[in-house]
Amino acid sequence: MTDFGPEHFIGGRLCVDFCNTADGRETAFVDALTEPADAVRWMTVSGAWHDGDAAALDAHLADTGAWERFHATAHDLREAIYAALTTRMHDGQPAAQALDRLATHYRAMAGRAALVTRANGQTQPDWSGADAATRFLAPIVMDAVALLAEDNAVRLKQCDGERCGWLFLDTSKAGRRRWCDMATCGNVSKARRHAARKQPSS
Repeated sequence: MTDFGPEHFIGGRLCVDFCNTADGRETAFVDALTEPADAVRWMTVSGAWHDGDAAALDAHLADTGAWERFHATAHDLREAIYAALTTRMHDGQPAAQALDRLATHYRAMAGRAALVTRANGQTQPDWSGADAATRFLAPIVMDAVALLAEDNAVRLKQCDGERCGWLFLDTSKAGRRRWCDMATCGNVSKARRHAARKQPSS
């Protein structure tokens, strides 16, 4: 089981952190969601769901068939979001194929939502009556669609760390953040540069 902690939630948005449950896409792919306990742990540590949702997901995914369906859907959603965000980051707009994949998930989640009016008068989609897998995936889908529509999308960056590739929103004033986390990838890069400077020239 992946031991998720606060260091896994540096993306600045739920959908970005979800993308970061995989890395090595250009080298050796590593998936941090390989068993039901991983999804439940990630859901719990994120703090983005209501109390009881993680326990409901745990019970739902105890069935092997349910886990296999969930894992396939979650994997496709994650890679669709990743493709949409990275092409938006590099090309100024998300790739059409990535948007088509994301739209498929969006339509599925929207079709399972109820509309409820909150105490503040706002009407919002609500998945509290849906199955546990939908309650996990729907907020991620909606956050990705919302982010792609926001000016904040221009702040998307990818970590410069070797073999990292995590995404994050650069909210620094100067807009010069390079690392997912200075304490990990940033320090590794600094150490490598320091070691390279100490190498004798040939």
